[in-house]
Amino acid sequence: SSTPAYSATVTGTVENPALVVIKDIENGTYTMKITKANHEVYTATVTAAGEAIYTDATLKEIPAFLKGDVTGDGVVGSTDYLRVKMHFLGTYTLTDVALKAGDVTEDGTIGSTDYLRIKMHFLGTYNLHG
Repeated sequence: SSTPAYSATVTGTVENPALVVIKDIENGTYTMKITKANHEVYTATVTAAGEAIYTDATLKEIPAFLKGDVTGDGVVGSTDYLRVKMHFLGTYTLTDVALKAGDVTEDGTIGSTDYLRIKMHFLGTYNLHG
């Protein structure tokens, strides 16, 4: 059997958030993926029942982060590299969104490859987002 798929492209800001309405959706549980160029994919489980959709997340609080940007300042730089390296060495602890941003290999852990790729990115010899 085929799996229903729905797609929408929206734009929004914190001040003017985007609103997505999907009509005629079959009742059931779906995986919703929200993407932004060069950022991590955000995934949430949603349940459609009748005319309502219930989600396991508050969408206005979706953490959109740039791969390698553990400081959250919108730039991958030397501080990001140092924090990821120190986390790997056990002298600094990354948590939550920073931990996800630092795992550029997307293998679930921070390793030497993660901090080397971040370093090479800010030195201009590797592109994390290309």
